[in-house]
This record gives sequence, C-alpha cells and structure tokens, in this order.
Amino acid sequence: MQDLPRTFPGHPWLDTPEGHASLRRVLVAYSFRDSDVGYCQGLNYVAALLLLVMKTEEEAFWMLAVLLENVLVNDCYTDNLSGCHVEQRVFKDLLAKKCPRIAAHLEAMEFDVSLVATEWFLCLFSKSLPSE
Repeated sequence: MQDLPRTFPGHPWLDTPEGHASLRRVLVAYSFRDSDVGYCQGLNYVAALLLLVMKTEEEAFWMLAVLLENVLVNDCYTDNLSGCHVEQRVFKDLLAKKCPRIAAHLEAMEFDVSLVATEWFLCLFSKSLPSE
C-alpha cells in the first residue's frame, strides 16, 4: 500500500509510523472482508478520516464496512469503478439540470467533470475539503 505516506501528509498522527500502521490494519482488514473490493485508491483517505473521528481501529473498520456495504453506490470501489461512473453520470445530469449555465460553459470548454469528480467520489470529499 504505497498510498499510506501520501494520505494526509504532514498530519501530526496519520503521517507517522503508528498512523500508517493503524491505517494499514484497517485497510487490510477490510480487504479480507470484501475480496471484490480489496483495496482501491481513495479508500485510504476515507479510512484515515474514520480513524481520526472514531475512537478505535475496530470502530473505524466497522464504519468503513457500513459505508461501503450499506450507504454508497454498489461497485464504487471494484476494479472497473462502475459505481463511481454511475455517480459521475448522476452528478453531470444534476449539474445540467440545476446549473445549466455552468454545465454549458464546462461543455463549451470541453471540460470533463469526471476529471475532478472521480477524486471527490472515491475519497468522499475527504481529500478536497478541510477535515474540520
């Protein structure tokens, strides 16, 4: 898991050997629970934020399991990221419906919203927004 050192670099706890070890344990445990998902880039940010919010690694693990299995779109973190593609399509349609001028402007610029939205959805905005 080469992503561990890149997960919230500079954070006083996560960017330490102990923080990396804790994050690795949660991610490996989940990969054993759901071999279809295993480990997918982006999960490191979600699990790291859960570690910061929850009291224990076990609570972070179970919250990750609930998110992935009961809350998020199915197949968001599988090999083909099909769930993430569904979310991006819904976002693009919602943008066109609710903010048609912005959607038209982005389309005129030939800007593919998925270039930024993929990270938003895979990391659940944990990489894009302040952790507070």
